[in-house]
Amino acid sequence: MSDPFTGLKICYWNANGIYSKLTDFKNFLHNHNPDVILLQETMLKPTQTIFIPNYNFFRNDGPQNPVSGVSTNWKTFTKQLSQITPLFPSNIDNSIDLETAVDNLTTNIITANNLASKSLHNKSTYFLPLPIQRLITQRNRARKNWQKYRDPFSKHLYNRAQAILRKEIKIYNESTWATELAALNTEDSSLWITAKRFKRNVLASPH
Repeated sequence: MSDPFTGLKICYWNANGIYSKLTDFKNFLHNHNPDVILLQETMLKPTQTIFIPNYNFFRNDGPQNPVSGVSTNWKTFTKQLSQITPLFPSNIDNSIDLETAVDNLTTNIITANNLASKSLHNKSTYFLPLPIQRLITQRNRARKNWQKYRDPFSKHLYNRAQAILRKEIKIYNESTWATELAALNTEDSSLWITAKRFKRNVLASPH
């Protein structure tokens, strides 16, 4: 889709495993020439990467858990995402504004996914901690004020709220990953599976 406010061409692409579809993905980029593409379900592991000429690749990997799965209610995901994402995007005048907009959308997608997903391992719904949910509310309130008044102070408060939220989500994700690492053991092969994953070499992008 093309953003009527910025002229940017933004596309969504559900990879469902990017390595097996790199050729299709490159053809998609060649045919549509998007400015920004939101690539979902890459299935990339922490040791893997891809390279696409003329594009910068920003990624936010979720915690890896080889012994359990996640089920997502996509109707709930869509509802949550629409509630926390503004219908009309902020003005994007430079690369900093663009990076901020991408960060905001990434945070919103992660939040909506967490609220709409549950673990198949313990059958319990997974939510972001309450303090982070409050930070999201504060960030959204600051964003609305900035979009309403467009003054430097409102933008400063919004950027500050966004920076704090991003930092806390990063800390939370790192803490979750550390907890999962601490739970690894040899009895259920989880330690061996994780070690094997990190020993693999980074796969090169086919040309």
